[in-house]
Amino acid sequence: MLAMRETPGIFKSLIGAILGALAAWGLRVLFAPMLGDRLPFITFFPMIFVVAWWGGFRPTLFATILSVLLLSYFILEPKYSFSIEMVEYRFGLGIFAAVALAAGWLGEKLRAAHRALQMAAENAIGKHDQLSLNVAHRQRAEEDLSFLAHASSTLAVLADRESALQQAVQLPIPYLADWCVIYVIDEHGAIDYHAHAHRDRAKEPLLARMLTTSPLDWTSNTATVRSLRTGQSQLMPELPKAFLDGIAQNDEHRAAIRELGPKAVISVPLKIRERIIGVLGLVSSSCSRPYTEHEVRVAESLAERISTAVENARLFHAVKEANRQKDEFLAMLAHELRNPLAAIRYAIALGQMSPGEPVGELFEIIDRQTQNLAHLIDDLLDVSRISRGKVSLQKEQIDLATIVNRAVAAARPILEQKGHELVIVVAQEPMPVYVDPTRAEQIVANLLTNAAKYTRDGGRVTVHASRADGEAIIKVTDTGIGLPPEMLSRVFDLFAQADRTLDRSEGGLGIGLTVARKLAEMHGGSISADSDGIGKGSTFTVRLPLSEVPAVRKRTATPAFPAGDQRKLRILVVDDSRDTATSCALLLTVSGHEVETAHDGLEALQRARHFKPQALFLDLGLPGMNGYDVARTLRQEGFEQELIVAISGYGQTEDRKRSREAGFDHHLVKPVDRAALMSVLENIGDTEPVAS
Repeated sequence: MLAMRETPGIFKSLIGAILGALAAWGLRVLFAPMLGDRLPFITFFPMIFVVAWWGGFRPTLFATILSVLLLSYFILEPKYSFSIEMVEYRFGLGIFAAVALAAGWLGEKLRAAHRALQMAAENAIGKHDQLSLNVAHRQRAEEDLSFLAHASSTLAVLADRESALQQAVQLPIPYLADWCVIYVIDEHGAIDYHAHAHRDRAKEPLLARMLTTSPLDWTSNTATVRSLRTGQSQLMPELPKAFLDGIAQNDEHRAAIRELGPKAVISVPLKIRERIIGVLGLVSSSCSRPYTEHEVRVAESLAERISTAVENARLFHAVKEANRQKDEFLAMLAHELRNPLAAIRYAIALGQMSPGEPVGELFEIIDRQTQNLAHLIDDLLDVSRISRGKVSLQKEQIDLATIVNRAVAAARPILEQKGHELVIVVAQEPMPVYVDPTRAEQIVANLLTNAAKYTRDGGRVTVHASRADGEAIIKVTDTGIGLPPEMLSRVFDLFAQADRTLDRSEGGLGIGLTVARKLAEMHGGSISADSDGIGKGSTFTVRLPLSEVPAVRKRTATPAFPAGDQRKLRILVVDDSRDTATSCALLLTVSGHEVETAHDGLEALQRARHFKPQALFLDLGLPGMNGYDVARTLRQEGFEQELIVAISGYGQTEDRKRSREAGFDHHLVKPVDRAALMSVLENIGDTEPVAS
């Protein structure tokens, strides 16, 4: 198909018309000897058709006008005059003009049709090209989706980080890269080469040697380091020889780079919740595999899947580790609970076998093991309350020496039992701290108990208290089993213990140090552990902020509770456990009181109305009507001056608050020490309710 020329302008149309008219006239003159006066229009008709085809209507109009003038003046008789005498010439000239104008109009229409056809053809070609492009894009998109789906399914089944990274580096080959490298940021913040793969198996050893012997650092100008620094993907579609020589660290490195022949590179950061953990490097070593933004987007999608797989593997490992720690904790809990229970049962069995023998030592065993059970339960409750933020600190100004003395007094029984030498070094200068005294004492006592348990009998435990740089510092040092280096960062983790063997005799649930650390942090302080290794002892250092206001040192003394000088009281003991109610009643009866018991809420109300007790020891978890409702009802019925004491296994802050609101005078937590029972009976005349 001939290409359609543009429509000529006025000047070009005029020139074309003139040339056409002159050409037709010249040919007419040339053929005049043969034609004579016959067929005067014979050369002008073809010229008009050619001009109409060439330029359309406008040049045809100009050519028609010029042709009429030439014919009238030079060719038609009489010549050299515009006056035409012969009718047939006039008629022929009119036909010529009409045919010429019609040819021009048809030529214009032909040109328009030709233009429309050409535009349609161009549009068809464009649509075909676009359709071909869309098909290619769709095919590439389907290939990308298939590749990413395969990557997702491959990574999803991997349960550990190493497998995920080793498998991930194989995925882009050969679809996205000729070779691939994954770097990670290690725990020290250094860039660590972790995994690699090459399309050509023969070149993998060379690649591995290059990556191992030429490690990256943060000063390198490579795309990998830039991606790690910025957190953005890096595309280098070309790698000039000068650039490759510039990043080479030595001649061996330069030779390896040249042999591997990288031509383009894409580096994409591996992120977990905006935290950069590493980088995925894709390298093309062929000019037939150009890298564009499209490949970058696919690489970013792959990097997201790799990061997710690594994070899932970490979480899976964390869950497995937590499950393992839970199993170990439950085993330890069963062990620790069975030990005191076994001792108690042995003591009871021995007492039953020897009814006439002295039982004082047996009672001491039962009392000591019961205290151990209570301590285990307290530790469990403490770590639970602290973890859930349920512990509120009752801070006051106190000297650090007072806290140390109280903690030593609390831990002295276990230190003496193990035969340890206790060394106390406390600076004489004031060391005021603004803390909760009970909780601060618990921090130091837990460290002392830990030192006593993990030091062989006859060892030495040293407590050193001083001040430095605006902090109160307490160091508890022992000559015990020590800590391996890997335990120093984990010793404060929940349930973590250095010794998990079956023959462990130190006891404990591995949560005392966790409680101590959390309490120290709640006071704005910290705890750290140090050890020279196994068998070389340990040092635990507590740091608490000093207060600006001096505190007065106090010496603690164990309160004495008189056992035999209370007046005789009427006491009602209410507990749904008959053994607990009976044993408590016997204890109070031996102490000289008149005691009755009840085992549910309604029975408690009936006995209280008839017995008129002066004191009630009331369990909270009663069937039928709970202890709160019983106390509230008794207060409403006129028991206003009587002492009502809550005795329950529930001892959290909200439980104590609720018991105060119900009208209880005291709140004791099971198991209750005899001295605590006798102490609340001393306050029989108090009218203000107090939660103990």
